[in-house]
Amino acid sequence: MSTFFETAREDIPVADCNPWIEVLKVVPLYAAGGWALYKYVEDQKWKQQQFATALFRNFAEKSSTRTAMMMLDWTRRVELFPEKSGDERLERVRAEDIIDALRVEDRTHFSPKEVRIRDIFDQFLGDLAEFNHHIESGLIKIAQISPYLQYWAKLMTGHGHRKRADLWSSVNRFIDCYDYKAVKDLFGAMGYFYEQSSMPPSPGPRELADCASD
Repeated sequence: MSTFFETAREDIPVADCNPWIEVLKVVPLYAAGGWALYKYVEDQKWKQQQFATALFRNFAEKSSTRTAMMMLDWTRRVELFPEKSGDERLERVRAEDIIDALRVEDRTHFSPKEVRIRDIFDQFLGDLAEFNHHIESGLIKIAQISPYLQYWAKLMTGHGHRKRADLWSSVNRFIDCYDYKAVKDLFGAMGYFYEQSSMPPSPGPRELADCASD
């Protein structure tokens, strides 16, 4: 004959006697979920990196990008007029040529050479600004694009090998005048800022209004 205590013990569910069995049942589920989440995060990082690389590749393949980079890097002959033939396609572009072309004062008379330089920089800066827009929207991260752009951020803010404060100040004023603030934000996110001590004052309200009317 069973005693009262034996009967009571038989009526108790096994799970109540050993709660670790239930714990062991859910551990694999949590482990699988954690691994799936980890894989998802890693896949998103990889996709972001691929997108960032593709963005830079498209940027670097543009003729405006290549020409602007060559002009900024050093004095040399560049293809300013690809629609022409022979040596007429090429022009020697010095720092002084860029400074004159990017001036934000006295913008009534530009030579064909200066007009082409301005057009190239308009395209170049606009494309640089797009990187910052993609970062702000969360499509890419600054760390994924900075290895490709760091050299130019350093150069264009006056911290590179070309020590021409007058050149970088003219680029800076052109950026301010035509509202390419996203370029400054991009460079700042990489840790490069224009040296304010060597920069002239930013364009005033009247100059900015003139820029907007161009």
